[in-house]
Amino acid sequence: MQRRAVFGKKKSVSPVIPPHPGPDDDGVSRIIPKAVWDGEAGNFLRAIGRSPDDMDNMMPTQDLVQARHDAALAQQTSFVERINGQLPKGTTVAPYAMLPWTLWHGQFGQLLMVNCEYYPAQPWNTMLLAADERSSFVLDLPVHPGAYPANLVPSAEKHLAEFQEELSAAKDYTDRSMQTGEMDVTVFGKALDDVRRNVLAMANTFAAISLGDDVYERHLAMFGKALGWPHAEALLENREAIRSR
Repeated sequence: MQRRAVFGKKKSVSPVIPPHPGPDDDGVSRIIPKAVWDGEAGNFLRAIGRSPDDMDNMMPTQDLVQARHDAALAQQTSFVERINGQLPKGTTVAPYAMLPWTLWHGQFGQLLMVNCEYYPAQPWNTMLLAADERSSFVLDLPVHPGAYPANLVPSAEKHLAEFQEELSAAKDYTDRSMQTGEMDVTVFGKALDDVRRNVLAMANTFAAISLGDDVYERHLAMFGKALGWPHAEALLENREAIRSR
């Protein structure tokens, strides 16, 4: 079955911008530093409802990112245990990450966990596959493969590099905008929304390609709503949306 991806690279050119100045005087690293909030720029930002101490203006620390990572894993473990407790006796499922964990632990960890605030054990990245042959027979789902196609990670890294480039270009534009007084804070937000949407699309596309459309649709019908997939309702109503991914 042919499938077109809904993510990809957009060419962009941006000027060279000085690096982020680092933590403010109070030791806190802010995306928009406190110094920018002085004068006209700060007045504009406050007028649109922003403040220097907004949570989304804080650069996550390593400890905070790790805590969020661990919380997502604990929630996944609890969820899988609850699902297994509701299945027929002797039937169990195991979580399958549509985008492999290695992507988070490599060069794109910052993009995925800090910029997108995505974590590998979150429901949007999780499929539930049979833990053994008996469960596979009962659920009509394949046994968890325990591995990925050889070309999946390199292909995902290629797309993530494109997403990262696009987001960096938007960040450079925003930095320059703040320095010149234009104060356009919309470009980065839109670019980040696009990246987050593209990562979700990539995960679902790769899962359907790796496991097959039938498996993807079977899993969607069985567990999509329970997992809280943000797109599950729409996909269940229109199966063609799955095939177009």
